[in-house]
Amino acid sequence: MIADVYLPTSLQEHSGVSIEWASTDNAIVNATTGVVTRSTSSDQYIILTATLTKNAYSVTRSLRLKVLMIVPSPVLNSSGSAEVSEGEEEVTIDNATLSELTEIIIPVDIEENETVLLNFGSIKTGNSVTLGNNQLPLSRKKNDSGTIREIKVILPSNVTITGGTNWNGLLTAPTEKDKTQFTPPSVSGMTTSLSQVIEVGSDEQLNLSAAVEIILPGMTGKNAAYTYGTELTKITLQCNTAANSSNIVNNGECYFDDGTDLIIWTKHFTNFAAYTETTTTSNGNDNGGDTSSSGGGGGGGGGGTSSISQYETSKFYAVLSPTMQLPMFINKKRIAFTQIRVEVDKTLKLARITVKALNETESVPVEIPKEVYQYLSIDLSIVTNNDITKAEIDFKITKSWLAEKGFSADQISLNRYTNRWEEIPTEKTRETDESVYYTSQTPGFSYFAVAAGKRAITKTSSTAWAVMDTIESHYKKGVPGVWETMDTIEQYYGGG
Repeated sequence: MIADVYLPTSLQEHSGVSIEWASTDNAIVNATTGVVTRSTSSDQYIILTATLTKNAYSVTRSLRLKVLMIVPSPVLNSSGSAEVSEGEEEVTIDNATLSELTEIIIPVDIEENETVLLNFGSIKTGNSVTLGNNQLPLSRKKNDSGTIREIKVILPSNVTITGGTNWNGLLTAPTEKDKTQFTPPSVSGMTTSLSQVIEVGSDEQLNLSAAVEIILPGMTGKNAAYTYGTELTKITLQCNTAANSSNIVNNGECYFDDGTDLIIWTKHFTNFAAYTETTTTSNGNDNGGDTSSSGGGGGGGGGGTSSISQYETSKFYAVLSPTMQLPMFINKKRIAFTQIRVEVDKTLKLARITVKALNETESVPVEIPKEVYQYLSIDLSIVTNNDITKAEIDFKITKSWLAEKGFSADQISLNRYTNRWEEIPTEKTRETDESVYYTSQTPGFSYFAVAAGKRAITKTSSTAWAVMDTIESHYKKGVPGVWETMDTIEQYYGGG
């Protein structure tokens, strides 16, 4: 942990839920204000505890956090550039450094997916940071099959970066993301495939007073896209020229292909991507069709297609332990599951959970004798069902399906297959105009069926998770749920 943290005391979309925070040392992390005070001499550890309460139900979670000591300002070379050293995760930028700084370079020996944070906290005023008179390029070098390429983000002089009320002044330098965790834009008549995804900025949207140039090297012939989550949106506006982005509207973006690189000009920071579009033409039978590329271009390699990624998602866990419950948030229209929560009985490293909605060509071992809304599977890597002490699945169905099939919302259940189908405890938690939401407890993972029929099991009391409705993914655009926030804190800042 290197900067102030936002500690919400309530949930915007879940009235009646209160959150109380406690810190073992308020002088290091203040449980009331979220202010973090770093030592000049050593790293420090504290335990931060959150208690969520609604009526008679409550749940408490404690995290052991590592607060890193203050990092000195970077040493600049004779030209004013600063090169990040291997293992260095933070670059502190104060006014004295800013006046001399001409470039920040992340060399090729640092993996392109390793996060490097630029800390502008000392020069932040309110929720804004204004750079000095120097243009500031952020350069990240990568080895692309023996060719050294340079991803660049060029901040213009005197640009102001503005975040939300809770922005802490941290800016992520350009970082390559796992493209399998993103869904490429959906384009009618096209199969879309991701080539590269780059993160720039923060966990929340950052707006810019002037357009910033992003250069994706070797991505000529690709299309450009952006996202604040995982589902990418195509950038359709072409810039006037490679160096002229004056046609950007408001806090928007544009793209330009200069024949070598894909250039994106943007007035906001988030995730940006290069992807291809392939036209599919029917060959007159039911076995598929011919394809021809309309995205074209070289460099970068392939990615998962949108037709597959809409039905499948996975989450990687660096560490799972008995003291951690790391929820897996699922935000895909084709998957009925919306969230999975797992508790284990021992520490496990490098684990992965994969969720897949089964289509017509895929089968379960035995069909369930009910009206099926969706068959799904959950596959585990490293972690096994024997390691699981508790698992919960949230899911939703559409009211239009209920009406079409003639079932009530109370007739829905989640069913699990081992050597036979078994209905597992299922509870309706809430409704919207379009969907009904449920939560279920399962002793393990395998095949599942969301189905309608006679309910064999009902729950006589609400669990704390159901009462709190699990903070479904986001409680406002661009801000993660509190558990997701705490998971991020623990994964990135936790120690020991």
